[in-house]
Amino acid sequence: MRRLSLLVLMLATPASAEPTIWTGESIALRASEQGVICPAGKLVISVENSIIKAKHEATGADLNGKIGPENKVSMAGRKGAYVFSFTGTIEKDLIKGSWIEAGSRCGGTWHAKLQPETPSN
Repeated sequence: MRRLSLLVLMLATPASAEPTIWTGESIALRASEQGVICPAGKLVISVENSIIKAKHEATGADLNGKIGPENKVSMAGRKGAYVFSFTGTIEKDLIKGSWIEAGSRCGGTWHAKLQPETPSN
C-alpha cells in the first residue's frame, strides 16, 4: 500500500522544480448557528514536492501545509478573523477532503482537480 501511495504522489508531482497547479472549491455543509454566512468558495492550490499552498479566494486567506504519508494533506491558514483547517487525501488527479473555519464553526468538503500543463513559450 505504501508503494502505491508513493507512486501516486510521484505522479502528482513532476520531477522538475515546477509546482503543479490544482483548482477547486470549498463547499459549506455545516452552517453556523449564529446565522453567519460560511466562507466557502474557490481554491487555487500549488503542490511542490511535499509542500502544498493554497489561496482561499472567498476570504483571501493563504493556506500552507504538507503532504504526509499515504498522500494525506493538511493545510491551515488565517485571514483576519477567519482561521481555517483543511485535511484531505490526494487520489491521482484529485485532492479531496473536509474543512472547518474555527471562528464561525462552519465547515464542509473541498476538492481540487489537477490542471493540465500549458506549454511555455
